This record gives sequence, structure tokens and C-alpha cells, in this order.
Amino acid sequence: MLPAAPAAAGTLAVPAPAAGDTAVLTGTGAKGVKPKVTAAPKGVVVFGGADRRGRLVVAIARPRGAAGGPARLRARGSLKARPAAALPASACTSGGSSARLRQVLRRGALPAADARALGAALERRACGRPATADAALLQRLGLTPPAGQPGPGTGASGGPAPASSSPRPPEILPPSRPSNPKPPPAEEPGSYGACRDGVDNDGDGQTDALDESGNPDPGCMNENDRTEDSEVTASAACRAVSGVSMNTPDPTAAFAAVNAGCGIVSEVVVAIQPGIVVCDVFTAVVGFVCVNHHGVGRAYNRLFAGPATDIFDMPISLTGAVDCSKAATIALRRPDLSVEEIVEPIEPCPF
Repeated sequence: MLPAAPAAAGTLAVPAPAAGDTAVLTGTGAKGVKPKVTAAPKGVVVFGGADRRGRLVVAIARPRGAAGGPARLRARGSLKARPAAALPASACTSGGSSARLRQVLRRGALPAADARALGAALERRACGRPATADAALLQRLGLTPPAGQPGPGTGASGGPAPASSSPRPPEILPPSRPSNPKPPPAEEPGSYGACRDGVDNDGDGQTDALDESGNPDPGCMNENDRTEDSEVTASAACRAVSGVSMNTPDPTAAFAAVNAGCGIVSEVVVAIQPGIVVCDVFTAVVGFVCVNHHGVGRAYNRLFAGPATDIFDMPISLTGAVDCSKAATIALRRPDLSVEEIVEPIEPCPF
């Protein structure tokens, strides 16, 4: 159980739970449906939002290995919140405030698909719904509940019946991307920078620059860049119209698309497992080509100072049958050299 979260006008401090644990808070005073996370410990995942009446629900998850300390949220209004062992039955109805827990405010080091799945699992726990498959997900993400801890909804809270808090998990498969990376080693004078040291320094499952890796980190400008974390997640509007699909019976043929809604892009880099052998690019702007680089597709304008574009279609041939268990990455480099990324499951896959 967490202590009551302190609040100031428009801000809320949400203490992180113990390592490997999660917590849910409910409150009032929010005006608007999406608070913004202004600060959070590294690796901590935050979910939640508010309805039109200002009723707030927030969940915070701290995978093993994530840092401790509070996450800070900001929204219009005077926010107040307190820990909740379970959400009331009225919040867990169709369209109730429990659905806000599926809204990812900050996904820490988790892939987008894992973060969304975790939010849905936390909603089920908070509402006491049966969730036998969630134990495997929680354990894979470093969030196994302590043995014997009572599930949400127990006691005199008036919440729904509890789900089992420590079900026996099935066989756990290794994650497709690490959610609990080891801390990066200290860099010694004269050693390689973060973008060519063979280490996933920012814990996002991607390693080093394109010239150094077959699963490059979009946060690396090149192999001399000394940080891996300069990329940001593409906007929801961009992610809604872009992605990678398997739209033919051939398991080695994929199709990546970046459509209007993502803004002007000068270069696109696509990574799919097990790797790309051939790619092509179609866009209205003259000069764009697609090349295979370390098994990664890179589309760019070969003309010196050639114009950028806002639409890319990229047919892709893979080195083998697509690995549907691993997300695809699309990195978008802007003319100002900023980088956004889309990390999403391949859909449909399998087809």
C-alpha cells in the first residue's frame, strides 16, 4: 500500500511501488482526459487518464531493475489521488474509468505492444476479472506479484471479487525485446561510444548505429554518436496510418508504409526479423532508393540535397520466414535530423 500521493495545483506525484510491483491510484480534480507525465524514474511504466467529470485513475508499474522514485503528472485542475486496492464496480462497467488504464502515458523500456498488454492486464487486476494468462505476461516483464499477496477487490472495499494474485505461471518464453536490461557499463576514457559498443545502453531492445548492427537504435545518428536515446515515439496520428504488414501468402514478403500524417521525412529505416535481403521504395519524389544495409532496409534520396517526402511505400523481401513474435521498427529521420520511431507488431501476421 502506498502513502497518499501529495498534490499541488495541476500536478500529482505518484510514488513508484517496490521493484517488481504495481500500484493503482484513484482521484478527482482532473479536467481533460489525458494527463501528461512530466518526470518518471527510468524504466517505470505509467498508465491512466481522467473522464469528463474529472475522475482520475492512474497505474504505475516498476519492473525489476527499474529505478525508484515518484512519477509526476500534470493536468488542468487540482489533482488529488489516493491508493486503491481495487476499483469500484461502477468504474469497471463498459465505458467506465477502468478503461483509462489501457492508455499508456509512458512505456519506459517496454515495446509498445507489451505496454498496451500490460495496461489491459492491470485493468483486469484492478477490476478483479479472471486473467489466468496475465501471470506469464507479468513475469516476462519483470512484474511477478509477491507470493500470498491478496488480489485487488478483497476486503471491505466494495470492489469485485478478487482474481488470483499469484497463479502458477505456464512455461515462460524469453521476451522478444528486453524489458529489464542490465545497466550500461561505465565508459572509460578512449573507449567506444554508446553507438558502437555492442551494448543496448538505453534498454529499448535496439543496439548501436546502423553501420554497426542489424537491429540498429534510431537514437544513433552514426557510429560516433555517444548516446542511443535521442529518438522519440512517432505521433498517434502517424502510427495509425503507418506500419508493416504481410499481405501475400509468401512468408518472406513484407510491406512497410509511411503515409500522410507523419509529416515530411528525409530517410526511413525499417528493421524486421529475421532480416531484409531486398527492398524497394515508391514515393512521388524523384531520387529515392532503398538499400539493404546489415539486413535493414534504408530508403533515402540519393540526389545531393534532394527533397524529402511524406509518403513511403516499401516492398520488402526477407532472408527467411517472418518472425511474427518480434515487433517491426520504422525509424523516420526528419530534415532537421530529429528521429521518430514506430515500434509495432507486424499486422496481419501470421496471415
